[in-house]
Amino acid sequence: MEDARPSFDESYPQIKKIDDSRRHRWTYVSIMEWADVSQEMLAHIAEKWPLYQPARFTGTPEKKLEKWVNKTCSNLIHNLKRDTYGRFAKPC
Repeated sequence: MEDARPSFDESYPQIKKIDDSRRHRWTYVSIMEWADVSQEMLAHIAEKWPLYQPARFTGTPEKKLEKWVNKTCSNLIHNLKRDTYGRFAKPC
């Protein structure tokens, strides 16, 4: 049986807690502050919410959500670092 996906509003407190726990991964403060990155993460998660499929993960519903949010946030942070700081690097 497939897990029912909770609404974004129901899951927001847990998503915000996970988002706040990732603050230590953003140490680049010269261009973007953590508040900006956090807002982008929450907006990105809200945009990608229809793609969340709890049946793809194992564990409790909270752990399933945590795994998906962590992976989504990791990808976004990687992309922000690449897009923001990669443009300053010389190709050779």
